[in-house]
Amino acid sequence: MKTPIFAFFVFAVIVVSQTSRSANLFFPQEEAPAAVNMFYADLAPYGEWIELDPGVYAWHPSIVDLMWRPYTRGHWVWSEYGWFWISAEPFGWATYHYGRWYMDNSYGWIWIPDTIWGPAWVEWRCNDEYIGWAPLPPYARFHVTVGIRFTKRWNAPPAYWSFVSYNQFASDRPYHSYIPESNARRFISTTRRTGRYQIDQNRVVNQGVERSFIEHRTSNRIESASITETRDRGVERITRNGTQDRVEVYKPKPEEFTTVRAHIQARKATTKTSLDIDRIEQFRAAPRRGTQASQGASSLSRRGPGTTGREVQQPQRSGKELSPPNNASSRRLRQKPQFPAPRFDRMTPHRSGDSKDKDRPGRRRDRF
Repeated sequence: MKTPIFAFFVFAVIVVSQTSRSANLFFPQEEAPAAVNMFYADLAPYGEWIELDPGVYAWHPSIVDLMWRPYTRGHWVWSEYGWFWISAEPFGWATYHYGRWYMDNSYGWIWIPDTIWGPAWVEWRCNDEYIGWAPLPPYARFHVTVGIRFTKRWNAPPAYWSFVSYNQFASDRPYHSYIPESNARRFISTTRRTGRYQIDQNRVVNQGVERSFIEHRTSNRIESASITETRDRGVERITRNGTQDRVEVYKPKPEEFTTVRAHIQARKATTKTSLDIDRIEQFRAAPRRGTQASQGASSLSRRGPGTTGREVQQPQRSGKELSPPNNASSRRLRQKPQFPAPRFDRMTPHRSGDSKDKDRPGRRRDRF
């Protein structure tokens, strides 16, 4: 009796093994994106990793209060990278210089990492008295030729915005003077978009509001801080070097993103996220090599408009100028960049003349 039972057991194991191997030809085996492998161990003590969708990971901070939002516990300094956010939080060296933030209906504030470093990833608004900033969502993609491009229509909700007066903006503790969230909607309606992102000598520069305008409004000179890299992992600190502030930051080397492999233990999402997964494909891990996916078998095949994530992984200026398309519409877009630099005079920080933001699905021409 034991022999037939054993033979049946061996046969069942072979069938299951062959079935699993065949299934892999149709359903891709997802692995964590390179940025998740890089930041997983460093951020795990301060929050929780969640797998929102196969291959899409997010991190949720757990040591913050209910009124917390990104880019509030810290301060701004001016540098060769433009406006640089120095965080007072232990996870800020990663979450404020890589990736995007999103306020999810089910999980609260979540951060989705990527591999492109920047001095801060925010959008700006201002008027003659106040200046505000809000974290960019995962729908905002950075490209070396056009700056920030949105993959869907987006207007940052009031809960995203931090507004302060110009006098408080340049202080080292602006969070003591933030305008209450209940007034954010009014400030959004009385301010205009400004600022832009660009590449300068292979560096991502966050222009924001011009330093000269803020100095004029406050009658105070804003000194420039120098940014230096350190190999001390997870470090972001500011020191005084004579009369100049020096900011030491840790930035993983590009090759580290491809070599680090972490044992990811992320909680599977049990509630559907309010984030439109199909519009953030650049944050999804690619299927492992050697696997094939049938059309419709995975949400990887449901790509929204926009470019793929690989096109923006190396933000370097090309040495050749591409010839513009022949149609007049494309020529106009090239002559007027999608994120033009704001024009300033001594009385107003925003663009002169009448400017209207027209949002269309899949393309947004913002002015920040």
